[in-house]
Amino acid sequence: MRPSALLGRLIAPLESALMLLACAAIAAMVGITAVDVVFRYALNAPFSWSHDLTTHFLLIALFFFALPYVTGRGAHMNLDFAVRGISRPVLRNGFTLLGEVLGLLLAVGIAYGNGLAMRSAWNQGETLPGALPLPIWPMHAIVVAGTALLALRMLCGALAAVEATLDGRIATHSSLAD
Repeated sequence: MRPSALLGRLIAPLESALMLLACAAIAAMVGITAVDVVFRYALNAPFSWSHDLTTHFLLIALFFFALPYVTGRGAHMNLDFAVRGISRPVLRNGFTLLGEVLGLLLAVGIAYGNGLAMRSAWNQGETLPGALPLPIWPMHAIVVAGTALLALRMLCGALAAVEATLDGRIATHSSLAD
């Protein structure tokens, strides 16, 4: 089994688990917002904490937990219009490899920076100001989890691009996914 396929199979269950959490986050956002609207307009008693919870936690979870799954399946926005016309596999795969490596470096940087921020927020007991003093460190933990898994997915894509080049073929989204 190729290294990219092995890595893809190892991280796919983690991506699916995070995607389920992303789905739960959007369901929670809809539910909290709907109940808040009813309480706000029917009972004149809005939730003072709903906006903080949905924007600082659930929206972040939705985005960062879905990111590795969506990227791994090629369902993300991909600016490949400039390389679609390149028919030589070595050149086209070279651009794919460049994009995967740059994405990997960005994901690692974001994960590392948020890991440091998470540790600091934990050590200092930082909380959000407002009606519900939510701890800040879980926000950073969500970003770390999503971008760390994204980094592994980008590594998988980089390996797949190298393997495709060695085979003399053009890497496809399906070969990048597993």
